Amino acid sequence: MNGEPKRVSALNSLKKCPGLVCARTVAPGDSGKAADTGTAVGRMIQLWHEGKQFEDLQRQAHEEMPTDFPLADWEGARERALFYCADPRNRPDVVVPGSCELTVECRLEPDEDDPTGEPIVLSGHVDQIRWAFPDQSGREFLGMRVWDVKDGRASGEDMVHDYAYQLAAYSVACTDFFEEDVTPGGIIRTKGYTPRGGVDPAEARAFFHTPWSLDACHAILDQVRYMIGQIRAGAIARQPGSWCRYCPLSFPDCVAGGLERHITNHLS
Repeated sequence: MNGEPKRVSALNSLKKCPGLVCARTVAPGDSGKAADTGTAVGRMIQLWHEGKQFEDLQRQAHEEMPTDFPLADWEGARERALFYCADPRNRPDVVVPGSCELTVECRLEPDEDDPTGEPIVLSGHVDQIRWAFPDQSGREFLGMRVWDVKDGRASGEDMVHDYAYQLAAYSVACTDFFEEDVTPGGIIRTKGYTPRGGVDPAEARAFFHTPWSLDACHAILDQVRYMIGQIRAGAIARQPGSWCRYCPLSFPDCVAGGLERHITNHLS
């Protein structure tokens, strides 16, 4: 966890299992159908907010598929993107121009127990930043807000907390980039756009708000500083869970020295 900038998306794994982050850092795993499908949906959404008509963006994304997301479920991705674009809440102009896939970076001071004393640099691509958007109660949120587009199977309520580190890091990084406060908007769960009996896209339950302040985001990142400091000190926790299915290691071998052997083999 030293050296080059860390991907903001890796923070999601950090919350699950620090050992998983270390294992995947030295030997990144291959993509899969679910990941590529989500990438395909995200790409079509990006092209939509850049002003392309649906038929044009669909054609462009399909041409990019063999190299950029070859394992995607194309029909499933196309269907969700179509319903997203048909939702009036997703008019192209609701997104801050140029913010889709915007590259941002933030720098965190090391934790007091971090033996390296080196800052933590987080870098990533923001899915989109939106202008003020009313929540379900009709209250208006002012300013710019970061929204993360997710295509996973988990519920939207779970995703808000599953990706808390990521949302917090993007908000802090975007605040640095724009030099004005950018707070978390929340999660846009594109599986909410899977048609069910002719549901109007405008009625789809796809938006899950995260009304956190910027101060709350900094508090969340204090936990990231602490966890990375522990890894740098060699105290790498291993937490078994469903993520063991896509970890480069196996449980419990990672506990019995497997993680250390894995790191040594890939760094030697």
